[in-house]
Amino acid sequence: MIKFSIYILVLTLLLCSCYSSQDCVCPDYFSPVCGDNGKTYPNPCSADCDGVTHYDGECPVLGIGEVQYTGDTICGFIIRIFQEDYKPKELDEIYLQDGLIISLRYRKLNEYFTCENPYGHYRQIEILEVFD
Repeated sequence: MIKFSIYILVLTLLLCSCYSSQDCVCPDYFSPVCGDNGKTYPNPCSADCDGVTHYDGECPVLGIGEVQYTGDTICGFIIRIFQEDYKPKELDEIYLQDGLIISLRYRKLNEYFTCENPYGHYRQIEILEVFD
């Protein structure tokens, strides 16, 4: 009977709908969204609990990245930011230079790009602005 009660409690918590941030319980998974308040939430439920409109991916941030050519015809260029490699959705042709250091405003997306080589699986970013 105790096991059944615990099961019901856990199931209730997982199926809980969000009414307010005080009454809201969300599942523990990571699929970040950006709220219209500029805050990155770990998942849509968390943003809904705060009552904010949101869109997929993390909120924009500033960073310094190094453009790197992978040597892979499918991948082409990636950008290394804070020791992590990302595949930009688009990168203006003037920045397609191996070793080029750029300052940029970007946001991490919930999408990944897979290259020809077995190690080429990169989280995608959307570059919003490149600063000269």
